[in-house]
Amino acid sequence: MREGLAIEPSDARLNETIERVSMRKIILATALTVIGVALAGCQTLVYTPEEQAVKNSRIRSLNRRMLAADVDALLMLEQPSHLTPWIVRDHIR
Repeated sequence: MREGLAIEPSDARLNETIERVSMRKIILATALTVIGVALAGCQTLVYTPEEQAVKNSRIRSLNRRMLAADVDALLMLEQPSHLTPWIVRDHIR
């Protein structure tokens, strides 16, 4: 029988095991929450599915145009331009 507030060794081990399991559950729940928020991000809460579709469509279109421009430049398929990218002002008269 138990006497007063004395804890038997088996009860102490049981309490320690329960505390460890509870702590593991808390750590696991926290880790899953952090991973879920990191993967989902805030974007899913801000835009509607239609707005996301339009944004993704614009991004894909821009990526395709940039890829085409890069391939053209790499294969030298662009027409040569005789224009300079610099601002040229004729100050000599």
